[in-house]
Amino acid sequence: MSFLLLTDTAPRVQLAPLSAHGRLIHAGAEPWRWNGVSGFLAGARLANGEDVRPVLDWYADTGFNVVRVFLTMDIVPRQRGMAPFILTNDQVQPLLEQLGRRGLYAELTTGDLQILMPNHDDQRRYLESIVAGVNPCEHNNEPFKNGMDVARMGRVGSAFQASGNYRFQDVVNGNVVTQTMPAVLDYFTYHTERKPEWPRTPHDAEEFFDGWNTIATGGPYKGKRVVFAGVHAPIVLDEPTGADEVPIGNSRSNVPADFFDYAAAAALMSAGATFHSSAGIDTVVPGPVTQECARQWVAAMRAIPLDAPLGQYTRGGASLCPIAHSDATALRTYAKLQGNKATAVVIRPTQHRAEDRVGVNGWRVVGTAGDRHNIVYLER
Repeated sequence: MSFLLLTDTAPRVQLAPLSAHGRLIHAGAEPWRWNGVSGFLAGARLANGEDVRPVLDWYADTGFNVVRVFLTMDIVPRQRGMAPFILTNDQVQPLLEQLGRRGLYAELTTGDLQILMPNHDDQRRYLESIVAGVNPCEHNNEPFKNGMDVARMGRVGSAFQASGNYRFQDVVNGNVVTQTMPAVLDYFTYHTERKPEWPRTPHDAEEFFDGWNTIATGGPYKGKRVVFAGVHAPIVLDEPTGADEVPIGNSRSNVPADFFDYAAAAALMSAGATFHSSAGIDTVVPGPVTQECARQWVAAMRAIPLDAPLGQYTRGGASLCPIAHSDATALRTYAKLQGNKATAVVIRPTQHRAEDRVGVNGWRVVGTAGDRHNIVYLER
């Protein structure tokens, strides 16, 4: 472990502190987009004496800026013939050094604590020992799976933190259901649904930020008014459908264009997202198909203006939509309007030429991005 650090002579990149600004995350004083990648076992592999430099180099060279690493984990390592782990502060620091040399932030995530560390006080002492003196992105993901009471835990130290809690607490009062999420901290992580139409699911971020006040048309609250005030914090979309060399149901895809579309929609409507893959769970350099999915993802992330999420949301079929949309030629069209400029994302278009993007309502197309010209820039 120490040997790897001593032989890596590259200087450490100074990472600006992250902070929340409405829908956006800032790095220092500037808007910044979360363009993350799964590297679940990076810390464990480094602690075991493995050379993780090739995969960390791949993360940086591909264009990611955050690596999602698990501090604690039981189930996944057992599935891979590894021992369960609880990384110590001394084991985390070398990883942060390795990432920092490459200009990569660390999102340190806990997992399987219902197995490894079920006592709340033990959990708090452990997290305090990890975040003391460092400035990672730290969050407790999926609290309903890892046995951590995130509302009770609250903030730990001064790190930029999210609870990962996206379970509602519902209070029913007559015909009104008030939904709350008590553990939202600096930013909010959400796992979008894995389903055949998964590239359109970043739209959930728009609704979670703003909230809703609607009459339920189905489910246990059918006919009741359901009210959620919104999280009003930057939203990061974690663990969407992952990439693999071969598709695996709704869990894994090998269609690079879908990763482009998802990332573009996420960049348009949230603070960013994390590229997920089977190779990312194993924390190894991926195969060629996964690499192409990652390349398309990063290209889309970079093509959306950083301030685009601040614009007024509209969609294909709505009166304000700046480009022509047909359900016969695209799964969805999403757009953000900012004064006399707009950015639109056409999800799964069947028409792939620049001339297929037509401005309406006084808007004109001034540029496109992507192999299928489905990120569209407009002015009026």
